[in-house]
Amino acid sequence: MKLSRSCYDFTDMPLFYIQMCFLLYRVMISFCNGNSNE
Repeated sequence: MKLSRSCYDFTDMPLFYIQMCFLLYRVMISFCNGNSNE
């Protein structure tokens, strides 16, 4: 059962995914705000 660990090392870098999700969230928010302001 080492395939899951070698393919997806979620436990090794969870902050990376959190930062990516946060970045995407902020980009989407700013994009929606920009469209609504126009």
